[in-house]
Amino acid sequence: MLVAGSDRSDFPTEAQHLILRVGTNHVAIAVERWRAEADQRRFAALVERSADFIGFASLEGKRQYLNPAGLKLVGLESAAESWRLHVLDLVAPGERERVRDELWPLVMRNGRWVGELNFRHFQRSARSWLSRPPP
Repeated sequence: MLVAGSDRSDFPTEAQHLILRVGTNHVAIAVERWRAEADQRRFAALVERSADFIGFASLEGKRQYLNPAGLKLVGLESAAESWRLHVLDLVAPGERERVRDELWPLVMRNGRWVGELNFRHFQRSARSWLSRPPP
């Protein structure tokens, strides 16, 4: 809210009224920007603290982000280690063809896919699971 006042009887003049409207618009834009940035910070904190694998990649499969839980799941120490990787490098070798030929086209067509997937673990030969396998 922007408040302006004066003891002059002709306040606000047409020019002052215009300036006040411009000022009010700037305040509204600043408040909306602050809200958007606060939402962005909350989302980033949620992703960073999640125990789930959360990653983003370009349409070409170049890794753009992998959260700490995702790094741990695939056995990488830091995000820097993962920059050189393609999405298919993170998937267990036996799953790569399925991801490339079935799941990738499904995600491109529908915008998402839900299911289980084996990941490659970079520090040991065992596989990691996207979700826990049934007992």
